[in-house]
Amino acid sequence: DPEGMALTPTGTLLISSEGSPARSLAPAIGEYDLTTGQLQKPLPLPTRYIPDSVLAQDATALVSEQAQTQGVQENLSLEALTINVSSGAGGVYEPYRLFVATEGPLLQDLDFAPEVPYKNRLLHYTLDPYQTTIISEHLYAMDLAPSGAVLHGLSEIALLDQGGHFLSLERSFGFKGFAVKLYQMASGGATDISAIATLSGDTSGISPIRKELVLDLSTLPVPLQNYEAMTFGPAHRDRSKTLLIMSDDNFDVEQESRLLIFKLQQS
Repeated sequence: DPEGMALTPTGTLLISSEGSPARSLAPAIGEYDLTTGQLQKPLPLPTRYIPDSVLAQDATALVSEQAQTQGVQENLSLEALTINVSSGAGGVYEPYRLFVATEGPLLQDLDFAPEVPYKNRLLHYTLDPYQTTIISEHLYAMDLAPSGAVLHGLSEIALLDQGGHFLSLERSFGFKGFAVKLYQMASGGATDISAIATLSGDTSGISPIRKELVLDLSTLPVPLQNYEAMTFGPAHRDRSKTLLIMSDDNFDVEQESRLLIFKLQQS
């Protein structure tokens, strides 16, 4: 189930895939040849992201009918992906950064109390032709799901600058329709949680990625859709950024694929 995609400075594609715990399919991040579509190399994922059913297959144990205890959740896996393009613009041999976030919490990070926001994880990689390294991992705290929501998650991120500033898109769907909010986030000062096995329970000692609301898309004079894709377009003459946000119609006759184009202005 491919979700996130980015064109690298070396002319390849990085693609994240959600996998499926129910079908014993692991989540994955891969680098693909742009011409042939062939996988060039898979990127490492910490074991905590891998569902029990996949690990059981690897261990040739038949425990697929047992309840899942760890790993990404069904359809809430590796959704958001962006790269630090400018840091790799100097040539093939210059490393660049990759950031990947889950749409929802890992199963072992999930708090079942409705008043506790989802605790998502964001992975920070550095890539060069010789090796791929996970630099750090951070907590992305979602807003509380709207009342009546049956789907709630982080659908996309986009890198703003070299200082660890991003945009993030949180998207919900339920009995009241869609809810979509755009945030600015800052990873500087966030705790590295790569050594923390579970985020369930008290996380008061962990500094999450900071975020601030930029735009509630319900305030726009257009019907809300399933907006879950986001990237930057050409810069304007004044060097301000163009932001593109696109919806997925989910093959549903009541939904549409729409493209929203914004001009970003610094405040």
